[in-house]
Parts: sequence; structure tokens; C-alpha cells
Amino acid sequence: MKDLLIRDRPDRLRILMVRRRGSTWSVISRPLWEFRIAEDAIVHYDVPGGVKKPWPEMKQWLPGGLQLFRVTQHNMSNPLVEFAGDRASSTTYGHLIHVQQHKDGSSTVMRHHTIYRDEWVRSAEGWQIRSRTLSNLYMDGPVFGPDRVELYPSPEPY
Repeated sequence: MKDLLIRDRPDRLRILMVRRRGSTWSVISRPLWEFRIAEDAIVHYDVPGGVKKPWPEMKQWLPGGLQLFRVTQHNMSNPLVEFAGDRASSTTYGHLIHVQQHKDGSSTVMRHHTIYRDEWVRSAEGWQIRSRTLSNLYMDGPVFGPDRVELYPSPEPY
């Protein structure tokens, strides 16, 4: 099985699972949080202006937070995964790029170097994230609030 993450809209972070069975391929497309993040998970964006919320609240917060950006691009490293029975932890480094379009027509770019640290648990539905922390290593460029930038219900090509 091969998993591909796709975010074609802020409210539609999806994982595509591509499976080969014999000579046929099947593709399943579902929102990531339907089966990879546990409902009782805590998600912490430990960055300037970040938040820490239980997953049900974070799901509500994310679309508003992401609409500040015309473009988001996350370049992720291969994760380091450590298993311990029905639990696991993973560490993934990322170089995140966010573009904001200002109301005056100009744009700014914020580059963010970060680490995702996830705690996983095996459930009846498969492996699920029980806790996620996004930690800031370095940020270059400003982030402006909704009063200064255009809002985008979904990212646009740059």
C-alpha cells in the first residue's frame, strides 16, 4: 500500500491509499482525520501564534487559520518511526512555505523549518495519531492577520 497526502482545499486534507491487488489498482480517498487522527488526540502547533487544542476543536480552527494563505507547501523529510508494541512515535522534519496575498496586491512569503512529533496508537481502525506537536526550528518572514490579507477558502496555484 502506498499513501499519498493531498491538500486540494484546507478542509480536505486527504490521504490517497493506492493498493495493488493482483493486476488491478484501487484508490481510496478520504479526509486524513477520518481515520488517522484519534478523536481524543491533542494537537499542538508550538509556533509563534500557534495553538494547542483537542482534535475536535482543532478541526474547527484549521480552516480559518489556513485561509490566511494563498499558497501552502510542505516539503517533508522521511519520517523516523519507532515502534513499541501497540504504540509508536514518529519524527518528521519539514520546510513549510506559506504565501500571503495582501489587500494592496503585494505578497509576502514565510518559510518555516519545523519538526512534527507524533505519538501513535494501534486501534481497531489501524494506526492513529494520539498526540501531535509541530515545533518551530526557524521562521523567516512575517505572518499577517486577516485584517491585512486576502482570505482564501482553498489554496490557489502560485
